[in-house]
Amino acid sequence: MRWGDRPTAERVQNRRKAPRYFRNITEYVLVFAVLFIIFSLVGMGAAFGDTPPVLPTAQAFPTTGGILFPGLDVAAGVNSAALPLLGKATAFQVAVSPPLQTGDPLGGFAGLATSNKKFGLGAGYLGSKNPGSSITHGIFVGGGYDLDPVALGVQIRDLNIQSGVNPGVDLGMILGSGHGTEFGVVLYDVNTSARMDLGVGFADKRYNVEANLLLPRFSNFNSDYVLTAAATVNASIFAMYFRVSYFTQPNFWEETFGGLAWISPKWNVLVQLTTSRTLTAGLTFLL
Repeated sequence: MRWGDRPTAERVQNRRKAPRYFRNITEYVLVFAVLFIIFSLVGMGAAFGDTPPVLPTAQAFPTTGGILFPGLDVAAGVNSAALPLLGKATAFQVAVSPPLQTGDPLGGFAGLATSNKKFGLGAGYLGSKNPGSSITHGIFVGGGYDLDPVALGVQIRDLNIQSGVNPGVDLGMILGSGHGTEFGVVLYDVNTSARMDLGVGFADKRYNVEANLLLPRFSNFNSDYVLTAAATVNASIFAMYFRVSYFTQPNFWEETFGGLAWISPKWNVLVQLTTSRTLTAGLTFLL
């Protein structure tokens, strides 16, 4: 399985067979997330001033995690229209996803993005290696421009470039200013078989929440829907991310938990856990 692919029936079955310790970790993280949110609602603002959102990490469509408030370094692979709305910053992020069990892939991610609150650019690399196979390389690049109150973006993705260059082209739009209520839409793969993702959310300086609906491809409009709810909370030098997605084909739920700590005003460490058995650790540097 390439990093970034949607879960397959085999992957879902593997999740159901995950060892008891992994399910315990998920339960502990869920409890911690609830406590963290309670703390965040009464905590102080960010100790280092305004810092850009950098969670979630290591993803691109078809794994979106939310189209309105993606992490700065993955926005160009999710919805480039968000780039100019994520604050004034330039960030470089690296992450690794080690195998948790025999047969699991090893994954790697690197992303670079910049935004000046009017225009944003981003690019990223996703790689994975299954045991006994060659490395799968994927890249994405995109840009966005804020026309206030509408931001527009365009991006290209190819998550398996060694099998031939066949990029998908995406068009994104967000109605909003990065704060308050926002609405968004992304058309993925407009050059082949398009698929639409719709989102609505709310953000302020301390948190953001959103709900997304990913529709089936227009060429095969069946029951292949994905419902996603995601939230990010900032408190002091910490941040917490949570996502839950429901897939109708195959029929299952998937959750992602992430947390980070700013070690200095210029860099942080982060950890992200997805219940389809993917643990990711990384670093973000503000340039």
